[in-house]
Amino acid sequence: MLFLAATMLSVGCKKDDDNNVDPPSGNFKGSVSLTIDGTLHNVILSDVAEITEGVVFLIKNSTDGSTFDMVIANVPAIGTTFTFTMNPPEDGTALIATNGPIPNTIGLIAVAGTIKRTSEKNYEIDAEMIDISDPSVTYPIVGTVTVGVIQTHS
Repeated sequence: MLFLAATMLSVGCKKDDDNNVDPPSGNFKGSVSLTIDGTLHNVILSDVAEITEGVVFLIKNSTDGSTFDMVIANVPAIGTTFTFTMNPPEDGTALIATNGPIPNTIGLIAVAGTIKRTSEKNYEIDAEMIDISDPSVTYPIVGTVTVGVIQTHS
């Protein structure tokens, strides 16, 4: 899981956009409502897309206006609740945030709590995330994710 987090860090979106203008709201498919450490984050800056590796999206940080990436890797089957642990199974679900949303953090990964896939497109999250550079620090995350784009693979 830490390898996946490191990979996401290396491909994360750049934070210092030259024109600092957000794309018009409402142009992206899907929705997100996540409260991380008491702060609501609900403005997406990309489609909430399902790809082979999982569900990915770019979200605006409600605190400082920067952006961060969220990933749900190895999505659970519809109707399944996955319980996060510090030592997940190799094929277990992972919830990762990179380049924020907590100031001065490179990445967060869920290590306790649950994620439930309630339908093909909907996820409910109630978990604890750790700072990958300091695992003694935890942050609660609760909310929902609705996929707007699902890629089909043959």
